Amino acid sequence: MNLLVLDESLELALLIGRIAPLRGWQPHFIGSLHEMELAVQAHGRPALTVVNLQAPLTAWEVGQRLRGLGLGADSPVVVLGGEGAAGVGVGPGLPGVQWLERPGGETELVAALERVVSRLGLGPRVARRGAGAHGLVGQSGALGEVLAKIEKVAAGDANVCISGESGTGKELIARAIHAQSARWDRPLVTLDCTAIPEGLMESHLFGHVRGSFTGAVEHRTGFFALAHTGTLFIDEISELSLPLQAKLLRVIQTREFVKVGGSKPTRTDIRLITASNKDLRRAVREGQFREDLYYRIAVVMLEVPPLRARRGDIAVLVEHFLRKFAAAHHKRVPRLTAGALELLVGAEWPGNVRQLENCIE
Repeated sequence: MNLLVLDESLELALLIGRIAPLRGWQPHFIGSLHEMELAVQAHGRPALTVVNLQAPLTAWEVGQRLRGLGLGADSPVVVLGGEGAAGVGVGPGLPGVQWLERPGGETELVAALERVVSRLGLGPRVARRGAGAHGLVGQSGALGEVLAKIEKVAAGDANVCISGESGTGKELIARAIHAQSARWDRPLVTLDCTAIPEGLMESHLFGHVRGSFTGAVEHRTGFFALAHTGTLFIDEISELSLPLQAKLLRVIQTREFVKVGGSKPTRTDIRLITASNKDLRRAVREGQFREDLYYRIAVVMLEVPPLRARRGDIAVLVEHFLRKFAAAHHKRVPRLTAGALELLVGAEWPGNVRQLENCIE
């Protein structure tokens, strides 16, 4: 759905830029009534126009320009404004224009826009389970491709392998896939292979029975059992030893596992999502990762671009993190100078989004 967004303050534009990709919206942002006229002349009337009415822009000016461009009558318009301004030349007097009092918070604003889009029949895919809660922020084409693939992958149940540098948001992507899948109301269990000693990894994956090894003073439920009927996300899977890779492969093939020290197989029904910051294909060539396991886990391969490959998202991310930490510390949202923002956009960010977030904090 093509969306034209008029917002002089950029507050609404930043919000819509974050939520648009997963909803199938293709926003075009403008900052003035003159730019609106140019956009309509260049691209035609959009499926929906959203106007953030703020001073010095007036309802009367907006109404006159909408009439002149044929917006409202031929393509719907939503005007967000303060209380009491609806009747001044925009609301009831112009067909196809819906007036909304501006909601107080972002969540309420998103919900209000989704209701309008749904009522107009413009977005049959809006408000899907978990949409908007993934935490993936940006509006670049590179991120848009990732978000589109997330939605496509979530519709199935195939194993997914997420590849990308550290700090690019691989776990967020795994959560987004789970949230939009048929298993959305089932457990999502995360295992970070870098956080568990190699000697305890098998026990964490499959569980153990009491007395199976020194220190096993009670039964333990493994991650496969905890994730039953849901999703198991194994992060940094390349850290698994080759013997453990062989055991994981067998579980994927047979859909059964045996606890450490046990003898009775247990059936498992999970969707497996894995991630690595290493090139697994290279690891296969170098004998560090089993080729047969690679093909089992990488039924769908999803590559996440580094932040330097989507610099257009940095300004949006900066605004997002400024708001996040201002709210956490009960402070007003600070404003960056143009020079400061230019430095942030031009930096290399080897630690990607995580490094940018830490910098803003």
